[in-house]
Amino acid sequence: MGFLSSPSGLGRAARLAYIALQRQGHDVYGVDLSAWFYETAGVVAFPFRDGRKFDGAANVLININAGYAKYALSLLGARFVQRKAILGYWVWELERAPQDWVRGAQCVHAIATPSAFAASALKGVAEGRPVLVAPHPVATGPLPPRVPPPDGPFTVNAVMSAASGFARKNPIALVRAFRMAFGADASARLRLRVTNLDHYPVGEAQLNAEIVGFPNIELSTQTLDDDVSMAWWGAPHLYASLHRAEGFGLPMAEAMCVGVPVLATDWSANAEYVDDENGYPVRATLTPVVDPQCKYDTAGRWADPDIEHAAARLYEAANDVSKRQAKGEVAREMAMRRFSTFDLDALYDRANLL
Repeated sequence: MGFLSSPSGLGRAARLAYIALQRQGHDVYGVDLSAWFYETAGVVAFPFRDGRKFDGAANVLININAGYAKYALSLLGARFVQRKAILGYWVWELERAPQDWVRGAQCVHAIATPSAFAASALKGVAEGRPVLVAPHPVATGPLPPRVPPPDGPFTVNAVMSAASGFARKNPIALVRAFRMAFGADASARLRLRVTNLDHYPVGEAQLNAEIVGFPNIELSTQTLDDDVSMAWWGAPHLYASLHRAEGFGLPMAEAMCVGVPVLATDWSANAEYVDDENGYPVRATLTPVVDPQCKYDTAGRWADPDIEHAAARLYEAANDVSKRQAKGEVAREMAMRRFSTFDLDALYDRANLL
């Protein structure tokens, strides 16, 4: 169950799980919940066997935010959930999950999440249920093309959704770091795709003000399905994310799977797989959450990346080609190994649900 036809990160995660389980030989059904939420239903044409009327014993993976789990299950009715072991596959980006997620935990038998960072956050609302770590099986799904970077400008890609929190995704910091490293030099370019800016017009105005006068910074705001998104990707030399917090970081993992090293804030979930051997971690200071969109509890903490350090690392990546390429190869080997399995049987076994 999940947002199978939505272009959101949650939608992509649900599709990855479906594909991985299908490839492992499971008899897989799907339930697309996109139309019942503000999730741009129908954008992604994803073929799946409809499981809404499946009656009988089964394992159910519910891949939406925990706060909506009770509502999602109620849409399918009491008969649907009978004789089913329900696993919530959830993710959270800060150190503590919202307390109202307890209601979601009460609807499931166990919880899985793609990072140890998120697992720690979810244990506080799990109501004693097992919390297991199962990274997204990124390597088994559609990936950007693995092509040699072009001979043109040093290219940095970044993708994010303002609906996931403009302040958390922090595109302003990335633009400022890029400007500090390269100015308006045409030998470097930043390709930035920020979707759902209509969710936060203030952020859109701030971002547009930051890129005025810098023709080497390209901003795309178009929402794309998976195939068009992969075509947009092109052949970057580097992927960058100066986020303030991540529960996993799907685009970072996708980049690494095709040998593109990642520059990222060295905190939260991506610190589990981005290091100096395979990428460019950026120093950060933990600060109280300040979120004008009010998506996150201001009692929590998140990271403020060091923009000067990020600029220095961007410059390093642009100018030390052999080192960057070596990092990319290490990244690809690690990511293809780490993000290639999604063993649902093992998860249920570890949670004593089989």
